[in-house]
Amino acid sequence: MTYEDNMCDNSRRSLVSYRRLGELERKQARRLASSSRTMASSANTTAPAGAGGAAPALPALDNTFGAMFLGTVFGQMLYGLTVYQTYKYFRLFAKDTLFHKVLVLTVLVLETFHAVLCIHVCYYYVITNYFNPVALTKDIWYELLPHQLNKPNEC
Repeated sequence: MTYEDNMCDNSRRSLVSYRRLGELERKQARRLASSSRTMASSANTTAPAGAGGAAPALPALDNTFGAMFLGTVFGQMLYGLTVYQTYKYFRLFAKDTLFHKVLVLTVLVLETFHAVLCIHVCYYYVITNYFNPVALTKDIWYELLPHQLNKPNEC
């Protein structure tokens, strides 16, 4: 077998491998398309279908949740500054009264709670309920409350 025949044989092998890869990619794309249709149909069971049986248009998220996400990111930067200032305060003003120390620590704890809630809201709406427009209409604050507060008074 000559060098040219060997090169031609290798080219044929790589072409066959390329075609097989293309077939696998097409099969995977078909599977993904069918699963996304299944997801879309199951997600739209509570929402009425649009004209011609098509799925309703998804709401734009850039002007609502985009602003929420950017606000959360900016708030986390400010939270980092708050933590730094609290650290500097306790290092530089160790002889302050207990009232001032408790006040500064209380502000830090409240700010930490606020940061956790902001991250939770972003995660719930944008990650957990991705591609679920019905979830955009529901409030999530009930999850953070103790179970007893959600029950009506049973007298």
